[in-house]
Amino acid sequence: MIIPKENHSIMNIKVNYKKIKLKDFLMTELGLSSRLFKKLIKEKNIFVNNKPLNDIYNLVKDDMITIKFEDEKPVYKAQKMDLDIIYEDLDLIAINKNPYILVHPTKTHIENTLTNAIAYYFKSNNINKKVRLVNRLDMDTSGILIVAKNPYGQAQMAKQFKNNIEKKYIAIVDGIIKEDKGRIDLPIMKEEGGIKQIVDERGKR
Repeated sequence: MIIPKENHSIMNIKVNYKKIKLKDFLMTELGLSSRLFKKLIKEKNIFVNNKPLNDIYNLVKDDMITIKFEDEKPVYKAQKMDLDIIYEDLDLIAINKNPYILVHPTKTHIENTLTNAIAYYFKSNNINKKVRLVNRLDMDTSGILIVAKNPYGQAQMAKQFKNNIEKKYIAIVDGIIKEDKGRIDLPIMKEEGGIKQIVDERGKR
């Protein structure tokens, strides 16, 4: 049972097992990764009944677990831009991305990206976390962009993208498509001196 959280940095969970190891409970109930669990234990950011504990602790029914995610310094410059937010909770934001805008800064385009806009949104709403992009879209592509507000949200959404989420794209093409279905299986690579992907025998499938 997950109790409503006070902010983006605190997670409270009430134990409903008679007896279970702390690590087993968090990995079973929350799907917490072993890597994140070790990090939180090392930082002493897992508490049971307000006391920081190690990974060998045995939980009992009605114990209250609190997980704290440390505040983080922003990585990218915050810039005020309009964001079309279609969903938001304490762990993630879903943004409707318009075409013709970069998702994240590059060497040649370090400002005026969606990541800069999200950094400004985080700063304005006291979300003291890095911008964690769960998925990315090309500059010319529109679609839904998922951004996590903490490491747990990022790990859970990444797992769903890998196992449960199917991506579909709608494209406008020139000419007549003869077949209703088909497969394009050609090697592609980045164009020399450019950013476009092209078909080339030196590329990857």
